[in-house]
Amino acid sequence: MESHEGERKGVATNIVDAVVAVLILIMGGIVIYGSRKLGSEWTTDGPGAGYFPFYIGVILCISGIGVLYQSLAGKEKNTEVFVDRD
Repeated sequence: MESHEGERKGVATNIVDAVVAVLILIMGGIVIYGSRKLGSEWTTDGPGAGYFPFYIGVILCISGIGVLYQSLAGKEKNTEVFVDRD
């Protein structure tokens, strides 16, 4: 019978990173959706009420996609245990 006293069990750090990236993508999508409802296009008076929030949502989505890619398909994935019972 083998002893596994030094082995840590738990969720890998890259999986936690991927979950947070998906949450950031969802948040960015909500911001984009809300800003489109406000009017994110350029009007005769200048930018609409949702113009700048729209681009903030786009930046959030791009960032989320980048983190998701790095956490799941990157060359240097951090597969260490994020947190354990100890």
